[in-house]
Amino acid sequence: MPSPPSAVFLLIGFGMMAVAVLAVLAWRRWRGASWVAFGLGALAWVVGVALKFGWSLPTNSLIRQGLEKVLPQSVSAPAFWLYVGLLTGVFECGISLLFVKRTRLKSSGWEGAVAFGIGFGAVEAFLLGLIQFLGLLVAVAIWDRFPEDARTAFSQSPIGLGVAYVPLPIAERLSALLAHVFTCVLIVYGVRAGEQRWFWLAFVYKSVLDAFAAWGILATEFSKSISGMIAFESAIGVFAFLGLAGLAFLRGRF
Repeated sequence: MPSPPSAVFLLIGFGMMAVAVLAVLAWRRWRGASWVAFGLGALAWVVGVALKFGWSLPTNSLIRQGLEKVLPQSVSAPAFWLYVGLLTGVFECGISLLFVKRTRLKSSGWEGAVAFGIGFGAVEAFLLGLIQFLGLLVAVAIWDRFPEDARTAFSQSPIGLGVAYVPLPIAERLSALLAHVFTCVLIVYGVRAGEQRWFWLAFVYKSVLDAFAAWGILATEFSKSISGMIAFESAIGVFAFLGLAGLAFLRGRF
């Protein structure tokens, strides 16, 4: 019988939420950014992700099956990963662009643009962390009443890899937050400058990032070992580093 998860795994959800809260509070205190900019970022994420899931849930399986029927496996699988990435570009970047154009963000300075991106990424990190925290809290508290298949699923999830797994989701949320900030700042700057190329750069960056994530989740077994998880999260970290370098470049243009 699988043993109950250790309470130490509660640190995963707590850490993910901490990434969100500390990012908002630090930027608010350090740069005095408006709460409105943070709120618009959070709302843009909610709208964009809701629309993306509203589209994806009834159509993704149909798209995947259609690709598999007309293309060989070596082509249909990458095509589907790219499709998943493009959905993120369309909905998350598209909704962000709409929010920027229709609000005071269109004339925002550096502080507001970054706050918009932090709000966008922080709400995602906080909600995912909260779900992780509550799920594990319930598992720890009532493990004996869990169905056998639920216990097995827990033991076969990345949590079954041991406490070495704990910092990895937290690091992933930090990387994702930086990616969200970069793309949001690109979009704000593009609207300010009246140049569409900055939006398309954000679109390509985020689409490629999520296509890579789709490949990792759907086509690899990285989640079955700590070394695989570290390799995957390191690759995501490269995207975050590129975003950080991009932010340093954009800072001088505001």
